[in-house]
Amino acid sequence: MPAFSHEMLRRKISVVIVGYPATPLISSRARFCVSAAHNKDDMDRILAACDEVGDVLQLKFSTGVAGGAEHLPDGVTPEMEKEWQKANGLQGVVKPPRWSLREVIANGVADVKEPLR
Repeated sequence: MPAFSHEMLRRKISVVIVGYPATPLISSRARFCVSAAHNKDDMDRILAACDEVGDVLQLKFSTGVAGGAEHLPDGVTPEMEKEWQKANGLQGVVKPPRWSLREVIANGVADVKEPLR
């Protein structure tokens, strides 16, 4: 995580690294201090920097819990999703999402307003 902090600082973005005992011993977190003075362009710049640094340091992984799942076909509601998966042989298939930076910037605002599936 010190390398993440250093790489972000090279991009003029300050982060706070949080480690043990605030996190489990084998993990750590980066904290971004966001204020009302920041706008969407600032957030997009931070996302772009995280995308670059994540590639450089090989930090990217996804559990699929935090959203970003592929959109359901037209006419299929979240309530119908399990039936649709069963009918299409996709029951039990879990595909963690991996949106590109461009997709996150384009769909992020709408995605956070959707319920988790």
